[in-house]
Amino acid sequence: MADATVVSKRIVICCDGTWQSSVSGEANVPSNVTRLCRYIARTGKDDEGKTWQQLVYYDSGVGTGSLTTIEKQRQGAVGDGLAVNVIEAYNFIVNNYSPGDEIFCFGFSRGAYTARAVAGLVADIGIMKPRQMQLFPEIYDIYKKNVPSKANEYKQIRFQNSQGWREFVDGKKATTPEAVKLAAELEKRALTEEEKRILWVIEPHPEFAISEESCKVKAIGVWDTVGALGVPDGRWMNNSSSRAEHGFHNVKLNKNIEHAFQALALDERRKAFSPTLWYIPKERQEEERRKAHLLQVWFPGVHINIGGGSSDTAEGKGDAEQMANITFAWMVECVRPYLAFDGTAILETMDEYAKFLKEIRCKNYHHHHPDPSKDPGLATRAYNSIPSVWEVPPQAPLEVGWGTAHFVDSCQGVMAWAGATQRKPGQCGTEIVVEETSTLWKRTHGETRMDVKLLSELGETNEQVHPVARFRREKVKDKTGGLQEWTPREAEGGGFEWYKGDLVLKEYPIGNSSPRAGDFPNFERLVAGADAEAAEFLEKTDEVNGIPLQMNGKNY
Repeated sequence: MADATVVSKRIVICCDGTWQSSVSGEANVPSNVTRLCRYIARTGKDDEGKTWQQLVYYDSGVGTGSLTTIEKQRQGAVGDGLAVNVIEAYNFIVNNYSPGDEIFCFGFSRGAYTARAVAGLVADIGIMKPRQMQLFPEIYDIYKKNVPSKANEYKQIRFQNSQGWREFVDGKKATTPEAVKLAAELEKRALTEEEKRILWVIEPHPEFAISEESCKVKAIGVWDTVGALGVPDGRWMNNSSSRAEHGFHNVKLNKNIEHAFQALALDERRKAFSPTLWYIPKERQEEERRKAHLLQVWFPGVHINIGGGSSDTAEGKGDAEQMANITFAWMVECVRPYLAFDGTAILETMDEYAKFLKEIRCKNYHHHHPDPSKDPGLATRAYNSIPSVWEVPPQAPLEVGWGTAHFVDSCQGVMAWAGATQRKPGQCGTEIVVEETSTLWKRTHGETRMDVKLLSELGETNEQVHPVARFRREKVKDKTGGLQEWTPREAEGGGFEWYKGDLVLKEYPIGNSSPRAGDFPNFERLVAGADAEAAEFLEKTDEVNGIPLQMNGKNY
């Protein structure tokens, strides 16, 4: 039971994407994960007026830190080092948690996998006491081994019910004659330490019994969780056997996670960056399925456009952060009912970003001569102000708008050689562990392999399409990658939907009101309202969605 004299905490874990770090000491474009960290208020109040301290942990992405260039590239390519990130984040939770605290996890790219793995740890084994962390490596090893196998008919067993965990908590007695004899003497006398080691193959740890209260995760939000752990597949390579050992990061939405949100990229084609969606299992009880709050929304753009942190804008390749701003605003609105943000800081940053775009647009338009010195004199500054006819113009015009910016194709160079595949909203699959039937494969890879199964066959994914996809199609005439064969239409029951044959995905309706009085306005609408055409588009969309006009007839 929580101590009433202690201020309750919201512990927020934020895990950045591959090669991304906001603590490197180098100038960089912040990812959505970094921005989230910086905009979370230090304290917040819930609907009942209770004050919460909000404690943030930031973890830079895989392939960052004091590494050689080759090692950074290697870790970024295969996701190596992720287990360390998971353990460090979980350790932070353990060292700061008190009963009654709430846990939040956020991440982008493989950082999204880290966030989901951390949330999975909490939901499966609960939050240990700090002094128990001495045995965490042993527990983590048991946790990783809880994968579908022949012994459990290739089904994912809940960790608390797994044989490995039960033996760790309850112990496993030896069956040697000497051990049997000692077991008979247990009630008659105390055993020596040496005799105890003979009696037990695995000594019992009853103090590690899982507390259901500490298994709860309030919310998890991720931007484009990609690829399986381990070595990704290439054009002609199937590395699924190396990923089977990482099966403990399964994609079922754990019933101990209250809210789960994911923004997904429609235009990402890299095979190694295939999306990893959640699903709510069909076998879960109807009441449990109703309680589960899962929302996964598709946006135009490639991987980096969804998670943010691209330097393309400053390099004249278009406004790569335009879509990232939209997905960031969407995520903020998703979690605002449960987490407090510094609205003033967000609004100030929006103004700063608008000024930044003006500067970049001016620079790209004039194509100035390069500055030959750090502190140019008057003559040099005058020379630099003259447009250069030799300067290479920017690769793409800087489009200022709502989701209409140019996207740089990420499937180029080595990534293109590794293979390309179109994303399929409503038809995504997941890898599951199955028994291997090939004798040759068993000899070289083991008894199991990974097979792909449609998520729709396993459960509900609750996928939707963001209205910015429809707006982009209208304005840019661009049939966004994953929606090439899809068509938007008004739904019979109100709102919009996208269809392809018999497949139908609902269009996500942008909310209208702030969750709490006195809070800053709907952030999604503020971002869209900066563009006149987008504002008009939203007004018409609101009419179909049945959302009433507010604020002098405007929604933003």
